[in-house]
Amino acid sequence: MNVEQNVSLEDIIISHESKAAHLIWFFYRPFGIVLGLTRFMLLVIYLLITFMLTVKGNQVTNNLLLFILGIRISYNMRKDKFRQYIIGNIVAANHVSIYDIFVSLNVRNTATLLYKPEGPLNKFIIDKVIGQMNGTTWNLLSKRELAVHFKEWRKNLSKKAVFVVPEKTVNNGKGLFLFDPEFIGKGFSVIPLVIDISLPFGLHPHATHLSYLGRLQRLFMLPYTSFKVSALSKKNKKENQTREEFAKEVQTEIAEFLKIPSTNYNHLDKKVFVEKKQ
Repeated sequence: MNVEQNVSLEDIIISHESKAAHLIWFFYRPFGIVLGLTRFMLLVIYLLITFMLTVKGNQVTNNLLLFILGIRISYNMRKDKFRQYIIGNIVAANHVSIYDIFVSLNVRNTATLLYKPEGPLNKFIIDKVIGQMNGTTWNLLSKRELAVHFKEWRKNLSKKAVFVVPEKTVNNGKGLFLFDPEFIGKGFSVIPLVIDISLPFGLHPHATHLSYLGRLQRLFMLPYTSFKVSALSKKNKKENQTREEFAKEVQTEIAEFLKIPSTNYNHLDKKVFVEKKQ
């Protein structure tokens, strides 16, 4: 399949759901509200308990958290083999959902590159929850902090993997946004990670007619969110390759696996498109 086929920017941003899916959702919604409220209460209890435990004690609670949230994750190899395979590498994944982060945290010993939200409370919640799942976050907004982290990581690659979504924005499953080379061509081996997500009732995981909060609420209300994760062969930048060419190669390999276009639109193109639509 030619993954460089012509597609419009709208094709990889706008999501479409069938009338049947909307009808099922309409009748399911009262049950979903009850499930969402139950999950919220269980999540609060879970966080209160885990905040009092050590990180080591919380390693056994990760599966419980995924169960509470209704998240199912399957890998293309045993999870212990998957963990061994990615350690010491940059793991570059396509971005399919606001739940993506649980794919990396579920294998532990990962550092996830994030744009941390503003405000001490938000930062505390994210750092605490991720820390309790035996992961860490590196703030993409702080170049100095990132440089220190990568320098320390290079000294001991056997400790963790670094998880990043180079698209920098969520795609709709119909094509990939251009991969940013900033965190791929840094002299480390890169593992392309394919993430495929599915929801029940034919609903879309990143419905464009809903706000960020609305999408999160719907994920809370659905019976499950299913991820299929496939780690592809490790790749290294060739001497005669630019960082941009290497990033594009990683992007194309993921697109070919998913049988979708590998486009040259980037996250800024999407931002402009969305602003014009509003």
